[in-house]
Amino acid sequence: MPTWMHQMIIDFIASLMRRASEKKSDGARVLQAPLPVTLFPGTIREPDILYLTPNCFPKSPHEYPSRLDIAVEVVSEGTESRHRDYVAKRRDYAIGGVQEYWIVDPFERHVTVLELGSGNYNELGVFQSGEIARGNFNRFIELPVSDVMRLVDDVV
Repeated sequence: MPTWMHQMIIDFIASLMRRASEKKSDGARVLQAPLPVTLFPGTIREPDILYLTPNCFPKSPHEYPSRLDIAVEVVSEGTESRHRDYVAKRRDYAIGGVQEYWIVDPFERHVTVLELGSGNYNELGVFQSGEIARGNFNRFIELPVSDVMRLVDDVV
């Protein structure tokens, strides 16, 4: 189950992504879990944060999305969570065609940004405190890693 720290990080990042979407004027929606996404037959994931442009919106508001542009996961405590976020979800999001996958790791104190290319993720960077994490899908999304870690420090 998500902790207070986990939710504070998600809320902070989602608000940054919403502002970035407004700057880009791409019509994207930034949503937070729980919202299931059927990535491919038999595989459903619920990213902590979903960034969806209109081409990913479900046909009906009563359906769930089957595509998304950016998935963000915040790593929770424990080896099972680490494996799920760094290995299993990375594989599933790549197969599902998610353009970018961001892994926010409050325990290792960094943010990994991955970009889909030829069916696999390429690492755009592992960003530390003092750096700004960013991808290519929406260049207005800028995540100051120090600000995320300050949230972690305030909670601990």
